[in-house]
Amino acid sequence: MSDSTVESVKQSFRPHEFLLLFLLCCSLALNVYLAPKRIAANQNHQSPSESGRSLVVHGPIPQLPVDSIEGNHIDLAFRGKPLPTVLYFFTPSCIWCRRNLSSLESLVGLTKDKYVFYGIPLTNDGLSDYLQHNRLPFQVYSVSKNTPISLQPNATPTTLVLDANGFIQKRWDGAFTGDNKREIESYFSCSLPEISSI
Repeated sequence: MSDSTVESVKQSFRPHEFLLLFLLCCSLALNVYLAPKRIAANQNHQSPSESGRSLVVHGPIPQLPVDSIEGNHIDLAFRGKPLPTVLYFFTPSCIWCRRNLSSLESLVGLTKDKYVFYGIPLTNDGLSDYLQHNRLPFQVYSVSKNTPISLQPNATPTTLVLDANGFIQKRWDGAFTGDNKREIESYFSCSLPEISSI
């Protein structure tokens, strides 16, 4: 290489450009080094977009890991039960869940000999106050750290009907109003009051 060529290369790269090139190479090397670890971490982590993805009609829920109100871990099993199960997912702070309460209580009262009902709040925030002010007519369990996010709906209220083998027969997202109300009344062969205006 001639002296003039070396001199022109030196002039074409200023010190800050060498620094940028060095940082770019370091960043590339770091990304190559960390890529396998990030891929493995993402495969083991369920994102919020996977919320409720296993709660599809005709899909199974063989058991649901939950906590009792006292904090004891329980696996609710649904296979081989004498009666079908209704799971009612709610959130204590959810306005629609509160508005839906009188219709839900009516549904439980009208069908309690034909179905077993469980309430599943998606959070414990405000749960004790909620339960003090609202005497729910069924056993309440809460999601736990062991409850897969794929078995938690992404909105409340959500109502599921499971057959005696743990397969989802019906799912309603939202309060018992409009089309939901008509479908629920038809499915359970009952008449429900309009939801509260709160």
